[in-house]
Amino acid sequence: MSKYRFESADVLVVDGMVMTGKQPALLANLPGILRGEGIFETFLATDGVPTPLLRLHDERLHGSAELMGMDLAGYGLQRNFCEIQPLLGAGTWRVRYTVLRALERGLLHMWTAGAVEAPAQEVQLLLSKFRTDPQNPLAGAKTTSRAHFQVAHAKAVEKGCFDALLPTIDGDMSECTASNLLAWIDGKLWTPSLERGILGGVTRNMLLQGCRDHQIPVCEVNIWTKDLERASEVFVTNAIIGVIPVCKIVGVEQSYPGACGPMLPLLRQAYANACAGQSPTRA
Repeated sequence: MSKYRFESADVLVVDGMVMTGKQPALLANLPGILRGEGIFETFLATDGVPTPLLRLHDERLHGSAELMGMDLAGYGLQRNFCEIQPLLGAGTWRVRYTVLRALERGLLHMWTAGAVEAPAQEVQLLLSKFRTDPQNPLAGAKTTSRAHFQVAHAKAVEKGCFDALLPTIDGDMSECTASNLLAWIDGKLWTPSLERGILGGVTRNMLLQGCRDHQIPVCEVNIWTKDLERASEVFVTNAIIGVIPVCKIVGVEQSYPGACGPMLPLLRQAYANACAGQSPTRA
């Protein structure tokens, strides 16, 4: 496991221009670089075909842009995926679309893509000392201003964990640095509500929809350490790993069945069924 998270970029497209990786691609004085003023979305593409949830990622991108005061002027995942699609060969790719603040309040649009490894069968989390603020107006935006997330993640990796789980300033759980938290407690799937300052993950939202379609009880509530100590199963989700079981949260006195948990196949099937009804573009 690498000490710090990084993303390979075998493919790079900046403002519609394919870059070789051997030439300068970005100006060093871009506000998006100097101040972290940017937004992004990450998703999978297989054999050049984007996730069926591309439309939902695009909607979230536009929501992030609105919160950040960025006018995308028609740009987005659905409209501009054609810029990178011919460059994606066979196999599964991790694709990222980033919008950075440029000079004179302009915007720079950048695609990166690299090969993705198969996710782990189960993971450990570290209960972090870093906190999130539910009242942060940008909590619902997927931004590139992620220093506290990156440091929290690095500390988790140093402890042999997949990711860090961040409480809120009030002490209840919010999210991991790059994934949402869900727990099976008292016969229901618990997850923090959006009001707790979490990013509404596309995978999380589709899983909840699939559970409701399959009559699997779901509740969006505050989750405290004491709740995690009596949870029978815990999961994390994002667009790259899907639904992954947690076997241990360092800092919580409880172990979980991980990949052997009985709810895991049911949740994955509910998620798969919900995704099956989606189209990557608007009708």
